Amino acid sequence: MGERYFHRLEFAFKYRSFALWIALAFAVAAAACSIQGDGDDAQAIRSELLSSWNRPYVPLKVNPIVIAGDHAIATWVQGNYAGRVLLSKQQGTWRMVLCSGDALKDPDFLQEAGVDPVTARRLVTDLDQAEESLSARTLATLSRFRGVVPMRGDIATPSQ
Repeated sequence: MGERYFHRLEFAFKYRSFALWIALAFAVAAAACSIQGDGDDAQAIRSELLSSWNRPYVPLKVNPIVIAGDHAIATWVQGNYAGRVLLSKQQGTWRMVLCSGDALKDPDFLQEAGVDPVTARRLVTDLDQAEESLSARTLATLSRFRGVVPMRGDIATPSQ
């Protein structure tokens, strides 16, 4: 019985590493798929903002972008100005909902803007983490954005 047990144990260890490699490969593939999806969405958001607001004399920088479900928040800097924009994915297209500053870091504000509570908390958590890499100067500029600018129309222009 001891030899039989040892043979089973040897078999289990031999194939356990193979099974771990297969599991790791599946996990990496799944992560790559989710990153690719977010990457595609992030690129679509970045393109939308650049096509709307980029100017040759004052280039627009869009970074970071956090995405949770059908909502996203993009941080932008243009010259001496900076802000955040809330976006919503509607029929496969990202649309700007509103621009603001630190208000977009408040889950209650996001809920008032139509984001469900779980997504609002995730966006804020992810945004806090993503913005850790921003300079103190950029964060201060973001904090100076006052008020809320609703966006309207398919081309996402500020409403008057």
